[in-house]
Amino acid sequence: MDAAHARALVPLTSGLVAYYQEWGIPTGAELIVSRYALERMAGYMKATYGNTSNTAALLAMLVPAWLAWLVASRPSSLPRWLALVALVIAMGNVLVVQSRTLFIVLLLFVPLVLWVHRVRFTALVVVLLLTFGAVLLPALDARDELVEHTVGAVNGNGDDGSVSERMEAMQFSLGLLEDHPALGVGPGNSATINPFTTAHQFWIHQGAEIGIAGLLLSVALSLAVLGRLVAAARRGRRSASNRDEFLNLVGPAAFMLYGIIANMTLAMTVVNAWVGTFAMLMALATVQTSARG
Repeated sequence: MDAAHARALVPLTSGLVAYYQEWGIPTGAELIVSRYALERMAGYMKATYGNTSNTAALLAMLVPAWLAWLVASRPSSLPRWLALVALVIAMGNVLVVQSRTLFIVLLLFVPLVLWVHRVRFTALVVVLLLTFGAVLLPALDARDELVEHTVGAVNGNGDDGSVSERMEAMQFSLGLLEDHPALGVGPGNSATINPFTTAHQFWIHQGAEIGIAGLLLSVALSLAVLGRLVAAARRGRRSASNRDEFLNLVGPAAFMLYGIIANMTLAMTVVNAWVGTFAMLMALATVQTSARG
């Protein structure tokens, strides 16, 4: 874990403190529905990254990387203890933001990290069962509200219209792409044209703002990143000496998957500068891996 990762713990820790000051020790039901109480969540969002979506995107990048640091370090080493503390803080924030996209990413990447490092899944099952007992079972007391914000939201019957709004945002941006296929509407202009400010999906957003070329290049970048991760995972599974590349790639790849599902939310609508930065970080990861090899 480097200094940049350590600095991310400051706002994440501040966010948990702000959440506790407002909610105290929440019940399972409160954890699930608190993110919808925007006024009471204002302190948490101000302490972290502006809103729960931004925080969820960062957690998608950090949690798999910190888990990989944890299982790759020696049992008595300082990096292992730092990674453990970081993971505890991060998972507290995961429970607070209650992001469906983040849950999907972690559901795929946590088992992948454990598989590469040959960690037995027994401990993971125990943790999941304890989490279920501590969080979800108490939520049964508020099952009507829980259904309204989860299943009801997906079906379009609940108060949380985020799912239906995301679909409408994608459809609107696809219309922009159809109207401006060559060059799009211009980087950053979705915020002034799209009533939802963004397509809420990386590929479609790039297509709407840059045109067909942006759509194709964003798809190619995504497939390249995820393809490299799969190859690195296979090599890391075969030999511990080959796991450095996987360690460097797992965080950026998880962030990429989050963006494919829900757009690069840390970038707001000006996503292109972040994609350039992302590409440079991937290149640096390759250089570091080659140097170590």
